[in-house]
Amino acid sequence: MIMQTIVITVINADVLKALRSLPDGCVQTVITSPPYLWLRNYGIKGQIGLEKSPQEYIQLLVDVFREIWRVLRDDGTVWLNMGDSYAGSGKGPTGADGIGNQDRRQGTDKSDSNRGSHKSNLMGGIVPDGWKAGDLMGMPWRLVFALQDAGWWLRTDIIWHKPNPMPESNKTRPTRSHEFIFLLTKSGSPKFWTHPEKDGVRKKPAPDYYYHNRETLEDVIEPPEDWVNKKHFIDTDGKSKRIWIRRNKWIGWNYFYDAEAVKEPVVEGVDDNQKKIGWKGNRKSFRGGGKYTSGQSFDNSVVVENQTHGNDTAKKQDLMGNPTMVGFNARWKARGGNVTSQPDQTGFVGHSGNTGPNGKQLCDGITRNRRDVWKIATCQRKEAHFASFPDDIPDICIKAGTSEYGCCPACGAPYARVLKKVASTMNIRVRDNKKGIIDQKSGLGEQYAASEEEMEEYGEEQAGVTQTVGWRPTCNCQAGDPVPCVTLDPFMGRGTVALVSRSRGRSSIGIELNPEYVEISRLNLMKGQSALDTGVVRYDFKVI
Repeated sequence: MIMQTIVITVINADVLKALRSLPDGCVQTVITSPPYLWLRNYGIKGQIGLEKSPQEYIQLLVDVFREIWRVLRDDGTVWLNMGDSYAGSGKGPTGADGIGNQDRRQGTDKSDSNRGSHKSNLMGGIVPDGWKAGDLMGMPWRLVFALQDAGWWLRTDIIWHKPNPMPESNKTRPTRSHEFIFLLTKSGSPKFWTHPEKDGVRKKPAPDYYYHNRETLEDVIEPPEDWVNKKHFIDTDGKSKRIWIRRNKWIGWNYFYDAEAVKEPVVEGVDDNQKKIGWKGNRKSFRGGGKYTSGQSFDNSVVVENQTHGNDTAKKQDLMGNPTMVGFNARWKARGGNVTSQPDQTGFVGHSGNTGPNGKQLCDGITRNRRDVWKIATCQRKEAHFASFPDDIPDICIKAGTSEYGCCPACGAPYARVLKKVASTMNIRVRDNKKGIIDQKSGLGEQYAASEEEMEEYGEEQAGVTQTVGWRPTCNCQAGDPVPCVTLDPFMGRGTVALVSRSRGRSSIGIELNPEYVEISRLNLMKGQSALDTGVVRYDFKVI
């Protein structure tokens, strides 16, 4: 693939004016954090966040997101970070110019720098209608509900857990240590279809079926004889199902989301009762005292938390109904795992013997879908900007929301991974039989007991994995080599999204009203650059 030029565009303008200057469907993903209501005075006329009422603030942001809808591709995503406000709190230092001037505190700024001509105390001294003094206003959810009403699809809410939150002197409630990140999309039905052996298409194709054998893992093109009626496969819940299942090679997608790019390593941690938490796989959770160590066989005679269960034998659940088996992780770590993964944004490293945050032991080589709680520390910046992303947040969003391989130069459709799946060999039915557990607690019955032959043939346990074997376009334009995907931050600040986009090989568009912040972002972007045009990266700074 030929290296294509990354284009970084920075626009100094009012957000609505700048968005209206952009063409339709020109960006793959949006990562942004609008100014929060009544929390900061950034010292620039026309800024968002100092509106007369929460309703006016929300309506203005809905208008902004209406323009974002237009410039975002139909298969694109929005990652919206939003913090909350307290009614009448007057909290948080700010300045008249918004750039490090701390002579005034919120609640005392009576300048005319807000969007309208309203000159009264807007930043905390007045309790708006519908709230009481000290009320948590719920602004993140009020905004996202308004965006749903405007047509956006809310896909998930993500908790940004801050392990180093801003200290608070308030003694009447817990210190706030989280914010929300919302994943929003435009589509409720498939926008493109992918195929492991063909280019993607934008109209629903005819099915391309194949047949998969659950016992042998064999795949065949032609339908096996009487495949619909063959029911001798016993799944992990002990239910009889068809041996053969029909699958369609074409997969429809409502929007682009690269789950593989943001998978996280599985860790063994310690819960509140100091019990190891093991790998969750194959519909069963295993949690217990780590009773299986290297070289040990399955042992069914361990007492859990000094509780006896009739015959002093530990079962698969404790008295509170919690699962108590580990088994797999200890043997997997003893083997060293089968994959070495790279460090991710939360500090996990998938190498044998390493640990994740808080000393949690990694289950080497085993990954899982990224969860919706992200533990990411806030960071200090040298430049004077009050509220900037830590790099890790846009990094995750960019990897999930854009293709690292690029997009079609003609229509902008992102390239998608071609994955090879290696099925898990974890067979709970056989394994439980080995341990002599075939009772109702394991979801089985005597009629589903594994045969001696099955137990003898049952080999070493392997976790299911997926491997990227290539990339294919999600369109059939065939317009040439892919170009970098484009990110957008309509509230650019210091330029964190643009910086991370560049490091990930993506182009970006940033919009910022305050010219001083534009200069900060320019300095950050040009660090170490001898000229605006480097050949690989092109910069375009404009004022409109």
